Amino acid sequence: MFCRNCACELPAVAKFCIRCGSLVATPTSVSATQRLFCVHCGEPYDPSYKFCNYCGHPLPPVGGHADSSASDQPKPAQPIVGVGNVGTHAQVTPVMSKSPPRQESVPYATFVLRLLSSTLLISIATFATGEAVATNQWDITAWVGAPLLAAILTAWASKKTWSRIVSAEPETNINFKRRHRHLLVTGTVIVIIFFAVAATVGFVIGRERAILVAYNADLDHEVALARRIGKARSESEANIASYVQMYKAIEPDTRKYESTLLRLESETSEYDAEFPELHQQTSKNIVIFENELRRSRLLEQEIAVAKQIEMLDQTEQLTAWRNQMQPLLSEEDALESPK
Repeated sequence: MFCRNCACELPAVAKFCIRCGSLVATPTSVSATQRLFCVHCGEPYDPSYKFCNYCGHPLPPVGGHADSSASDQPKPAQPIVGVGNVGTHAQVTPVMSKSPPRQESVPYATFVLRLLSSTLLISIATFATGEAVATNQWDITAWVGAPLLAAILTAWASKKTWSRIVSAEPETNINFKRRHRHLLVTGTVIVIIFFAVAATVGFVIGRERAILVAYNADLDHEVALARRIGKARSESEANIASYVQMYKAIEPDTRKYESTLLRLESETSEYDAEFPELHQQTSKNIVIFENELRRSRLLEQEIAVAKQIEMLDQTEQLTAWRNQMQPLLSEEDALESPK
């Protein structure tokens, strides 16, 4: 507040000027209920002041208080937009919240399953091939053709699954590229191991099977030849002429018998190495084969003597039989059969 006479600044409560003593008119716009106080020091001030005359704190404009008082008045309620007042208010369109897009799962499990299935099928074919190489028997169409066909179909499905993986995880991302490379390297190692194991096991089993089959076949052949030779000798009449004819008849079988025994002798060592749990029976067979080899060689000598006796006269045949054939027969009878 200022003095109208000398323009001296006066406090709001002053009634006379402190410089000239003139009467200061009291403002009629400020009533007792509208007195304003500084928010900083709490002292009263005039609405026309911009700064507090006690502490110098900036004061809010008078209009702001009027506005604030007006703002204290309750506001009319806003009309609710409904079906009846669509024409008077803007229509409110509800906005649906969008759910985040569903991320497609990467089919790693499907790819691994199909890869292992195709590897297993090819391993079956590899196993059959290895066994065929060991046994030298190539009638394996069913064991190779069907698994290979199924493996080709499964491998094609695996390729399609891999394309889905690459599309879901582009290799422009270095992490995806490393993951794909790791999966491919691991899968390749597993496939190689499967193939190597299948081929090795197939070859080993095929080799054991080949040894067993050949050994049993020669055993059966040896038994059949021994029975045929024994039957021919037992059915011969007890005279020199019948014996000579008997030896001529068993000559082919005797040669086969000896060659079969030689094969069995060589196969027995392989059989014993492959099946050590049967060593006791194999040792007995070795003794039998050695005795039968000596017997077959004696039979060959008897056949040769019988051919010589056939060329002699009847009087000389008896002497040659006693001198040449009888010692060989005695030596054959002396062969001990293994217990």
